[in-house]
Amino acid sequence: MDSIPAPETQPSECDACVAYECQVSFPAEFQGKYFAWNSYKQTDGALCILHYRDATKDAAKCAAAVERKIQAADFNFRGVLFCGDFQFPVQIDNANFSRARFTGKAIFSVATFSGAANFIGAKFSGEANFFTATFSGEARFSKAKFSDNANFSGATFSGKANFFRATFNGGAYFDGATFNGAADFLSATFSGPANLVRATFNAAAYFFSATFSAAADFRGATFKEMALFADLAKEKNKQGERTSDKVDLDFSGVAFDQPEKILFRNVNLSVASFLHADVRDVRFTTNVNWLPGLRDVREADKEDYPHVEVLCRQLRQNYEEGNNYPDAGLFYQGEMEMRRKQMPAWRRDLFSLPALYHASSGYGQDPVRAFWMTVLLMLLFTLCHTWAGLKLESGVQGHFPNNISWAVKSVGEWFSNFMYGGLHTLQVLTFSRNRTFAPLNWKGELLIVLQTIILPLQIALFALAVRRKFQR
Repeated sequence: MDSIPAPETQPSECDACVAYECQVSFPAEFQGKYFAWNSYKQTDGALCILHYRDATKDAAKCAAAVERKIQAADFNFRGVLFCGDFQFPVQIDNANFSRARFTGKAIFSVATFSGAANFIGAKFSGEANFFTATFSGEARFSKAKFSDNANFSGATFSGKANFFRATFNGGAYFDGATFNGAADFLSATFSGPANLVRATFNAAAYFFSATFSAAADFRGATFKEMALFADLAKEKNKQGERTSDKVDLDFSGVAFDQPEKILFRNVNLSVASFLHADVRDVRFTTNVNWLPGLRDVREADKEDYPHVEVLCRQLRQNYEEGNNYPDAGLFYQGEMEMRRKQMPAWRRDLFSLPALYHASSGYGQDPVRAFWMTVLLMLLFTLCHTWAGLKLESGVQGHFPNNISWAVKSVGEWFSNFMYGGLHTLQVLTFSRNRTFAPLNWKGELLIVLQTIILPLQIALFALAVRRKFQR
């Protein structure tokens, strides 16, 4: 009697395929860990070639499995490890790449994502290419990590673009991108250059607590609605605390369609540029640091002087309307500096009121400069009075020399005469009627006239600079 053959053992189905409700599933071939449904905890299970998260697995077999799912229009790749480079089709429906990992290039250029595109927690070890991609629904990239360049140039986000706590270790390219829904970059980290040149934000844009370790370029971008730039950092420690806040931001030529909805708060803008941008009504609120001064003033080329002057005037008016006079004074100083630099060299440095105003008190904003200029002028007039010569007034009591001049026999005598010249300078300055000395000639008389004009003006500039320094 013939024996009956034993039935073949059927391979078990991948636990991850079942948990993630994949339309196309694969047999389990490996044992490993995966994230259970609606859980952030890893679970042991039997896994297929796609969900087995070992980069040494068979790349060709993995590619064949990916192709099979694509052919079936099943774009549920949640938790999949992609070995090597992959180029995806131009039409992708209901994409779910959450917690997926790409060891090579991930090419989604020119793709159209219908429905939500879920890349939450995805990791891109190679280049992530979304060039001119279209996201019809919400684009979810929260907590995604891009180790290489992330290219979203020319992409269109019809719904919300969610990059909350996303990490860009390479360059982040959003130049020419269009955000029709809210653009959420809260707590995002840009370790490489962030390129948002000519990007268009048709809805709210949030850059709260974002980190820009390299330059962030917004040149020519358009903000049609509100935008929040707050608590920006250049570097953070492991606890997420800012260790450096001097972020390189370039808003040159940016269009703020509703500037009253643009808010900068708790940011360092000392290396930010706003050249050719209208900032009259932009809201610069709590803890906005511009010191040591506007970057556009420090780096202005000759052809930019008139434009930087306009920018400084707009910022001055903005801060004056908010009763923030110290910062308004900083921009007034920049405005005057740009006006002075547009003059011919001989007027710019010597023979013009702006040149004298600059030298005497930093345009009425620098009390330290005004103080030392006052001291210098007093010493200068003292020397000049001593040089011109002084004689003792008749009827003066005390031990004073009859004449004061530079014709002396010793250093001690010269110093003594200099001190008497200083006494005369102070008496002239205070308009004293009972002076100890009188001028010997017309030179001394002329010096008195000049001193009574110049020194009181300089002291007034010093007082003005001190007042503006502490004005609130």
